[in-house]
Amino acid sequence: MELTEAGLLLLERARFLLRTIEETKLELLSRAETPTGTVRLGCPPSLARSTVLSPLIEFLAKYSSVSVVLEEASSDSLLKAVLGHGLDLSIVTTPPPHPDLIIHRLFEEPMWLFTPPETCPAGTPFSLEEVVRLPLMISRRPHGVRIELERRMGLAGLTPNIVLETNAWQVIRDLILARVGCFVASRSALEEDVTSGVLSGGPVEDYTVSRGLVRRSDRPMSRAVLELSEELVKRHAKLRG
Repeated sequence: MELTEAGLLLLERARFLLRTIEETKLELLSRAETPTGTVRLGCPPSLARSTVLSPLIEFLAKYSSVSVVLEEASSDSLLKAVLGHGLDLSIVTTPPPHPDLIIHRLFEEPMWLFTPPETCPAGTPFSLEEVVRLPLMISRRPHGVRIELERRMGLAGLTPNIVLETNAWQVIRDLILARVGCFVASRSALEEDVTSGVLSGGPVEDYTVSRGLVRRSDRPMSRAVLELSEELVKRHAKLRG
């Protein structure tokens, strides 16, 4: 079945009216003295504990009338969800400028090579030439860390020795300890395991990624979304300072 021309027009107008109603609702909520409603927040799995957990706990304790939906996914998927109105805010690998996005840069994060504990003293830096000589586990495309690492290696004329591609973050530590391979990810991904001595590893030289908080530029923010956004931006401004 296909819609007639009149049916397509009605569908378009109906979507416009629903969007207008939603935007009006958000504008009214933004003027409320006390934040209420739901905030839909996204972040990559590697940043959930280190970047979101503390400000989220403080935010929920402060605003008892607000609920939060927290989604974990790759930066690419989260960015699409923000653009598609599926999320209000998301922390992602900072994208290029986009006409439909407002981007707040939060921090720069070093990329690390995580290894079994006996491989090296914690914090030992690795060059790209050293990284390619090791069996690597890495996130699947289109994960930003994977794409950027391959880009850098390609410029250097190097080819990574990838033995496993996975987005199963829950088992990464076990795979490293089983000597399946080393893992390239942001420092925050397994930083606690390195600090406790369970794993080792160190920064990949001259390899950092920028993290940012994004939202749609044409979508009014509710008071709850505004407050959580400011909480996240202020927290990382203090850390940079």
